Amino acid sequence: MKTLQEHIRRSRLGHWALAYTGGAWLTLQVVDVLADQFQWPLRLQQSITVILVAGLLVTVVLAWYHGEKGHQRFTAAELLIIGSLLLLAGVTLRVLRSPGDVAARPELWPSRPVSPPTVVAVLPFHNLSGDPADDPLASGLHEDILTQLSGIADLTVISRRSVLEYAEENRNLREVGAELGARSLLEGSIRRDGGRLRFTVQLIDAVTDSHLWAQTYDRTLEDVFEIQSEVARQVSAALEATLTPDENRRLGRPVAPGTRPWALVQRARAVGARGATDLATHAEEERLLREALVLDPEYALARAMLSLNFANRSWNLGMGMEWADSARIEARRAIELQPDLATAHYALGVAYHEQGFLDGAEASYHTAIEMDPNMVEAHRALGRIAAVRGRFGQAIAHLRDALVREPRGFDIRTQLGHAYAALGDLDSAEQWFEAELELRRRIGSAATEVEAWAHWWAGRLEDATVAAAGDVRLRSGSPVAAVGLAELELMAGDPGEALRFASEALELAGDEEDLAYLFFATTTLGAALRQLGDTAAARLRFEASRASLLKEVEQQDQYPLTYLELAAVEEALGRRPDALRWARRAFDLGSRHVHLIESYPAFAELRRAPELRAILEAMREDVARQRERVLQSERAAGLR
Repeated sequence: MKTLQEHIRRSRLGHWALAYTGGAWLTLQVVDVLADQFQWPLRLQQSITVILVAGLLVTVVLAWYHGEKGHQRFTAAELLIIGSLLLLAGVTLRVLRSPGDVAARPELWPSRPVSPPTVVAVLPFHNLSGDPADDPLASGLHEDILTQLSGIADLTVISRRSVLEYAEENRNLREVGAELGARSLLEGSIRRDGGRLRFTVQLIDAVTDSHLWAQTYDRTLEDVFEIQSEVARQVSAALEATLTPDENRRLGRPVAPGTRPWALVQRARAVGARGATDLATHAEEERLLREALVLDPEYALARAMLSLNFANRSWNLGMGMEWADSARIEARRAIELQPDLATAHYALGVAYHEQGFLDGAEASYHTAIEMDPNMVEAHRALGRIAAVRGRFGQAIAHLRDALVREPRGFDIRTQLGHAYAALGDLDSAEQWFEAELELRRRIGSAATEVEAWAHWWAGRLEDATVAAAGDVRLRSGSPVAAVGLAELELMAGDPGEALRFASEALELAGDEEDLAYLFFATTTLGAALRQLGDTAAARLRFEASRASLLKEVEQQDQYPLTYLELAAVEEALGRRPDALRWARRAFDLGSRHVHLIESYPAFAELRRAPELRAILEAMREDVARQRERVLQSERAAGLR
């Protein structure tokens, strides 16, 4: 022990360690100042910190080995130790990645681009009044300022759904920015005192943790709409965003006709945010919107939200197309009142989409994006339509746009997986399916249907049926889940199970005459019966399926899958000329569902027809061209 103490004293380990620590501390202070001044990335700052820590270890080791003999040469043992310490520093740097790297790691973000400062997240505002009755005021301010910023084309604004989980006050802003992929964060708080309102807001660089702009507003409650417009202008100026004349005009217009109807719309938004799967929620939301419209019948936003309420009853609850008709009427009224209201055009698109008028839906969604470039819902909807119509490259572009703005959004990654798989890029598809699975694991949400799709595209039908069976158990009472499992069982060669689950799906759906949202339900049931030898019952089912599909066609349905299913049904009924005619119609409408035609048993006989083989070959050639274009564009963008 005495020898050890003597060596430490002679080598002056304490002196060297103290001197190095002081120099390293000074270096870190200088780095912190320079990082704020020049907006150095967090990764660089962490790298410098790790190197300095490793340097302390190297300094101590050298002092220990050299002792008083500063002229000694390095030995092989010393070099080995130094190399090991440097390796340790590298490993530490790898583990201590910045939050941005964690959010961008491949399992959640295959090929995620680096975010510029103009990517903004508006975090939920805090109510400091101490009265929960003021919560709607804080959330309403948050919603409107986010919406106004969303309408500025020079900014990329993270969606409301993605930021709501960051409502806690003690937030690590660097981590929040990295997880959302946002370089700039806007946060604020309100304090109401009678008829007065104090609103404090600040814009922060999430990488450097520095303030870009801050302001406190002391106004009356009647001035709340002016505050929103001023904040949007100040934020866009701080981020050097250029406003177009139309954007300037929209920012100069009050967001609501008065505080009372505005408050009712905020309450309706809060009700709608609970979920869209039960009638009671839709009814309560409708009641609040109608109250707002009684106060001001020309409140365009309230009317547009009423349109979405009606459309969702048809879309989510399967309540019949008359609700989509009502949705279309209300959306058009909203557009007449305010032609540049993005929500109204989106609502019209949803109504068209639900009724199968894809041309009208696409046009409405595009108009909505022109007015609100950050409207995630419209980007997602355009991605879905493009995929259904066989334009997979466009689908990928829209879905990537949606994902940038809603990084925590469910099923966007799943849809990307479908699009890449349809292009034949199964490696990319697998990455996106795995990314969706990882997202759901992190938040504790089930993802059995995602697993089923991933297995199906990879040709692992047994694994797909196991996953789909789990989905049926989790979503008990869902006809969509049941028919999906029925289709997989049929493709896997088990017509008995296919019959059971197809029958369950139709029983849950109730009305066989309105099954447009249950793709292949009755057709799958007929195919299962035929494989089991009950040809008479099978024919009855095929005839019922044909009648339902022809009804959709008479309504000018533009879904290619409707015509593709008709082709399978006509072939099952022995009407090959009609089957080929519908297959050609599906192709003309954009169907590029090569994998479906090749794998679904109902097409087994039809696949032997030279005419269908020619259609399939044309599909494959078009898909190959699309895939090459996608590869080229992604290489050019640095995504591959």
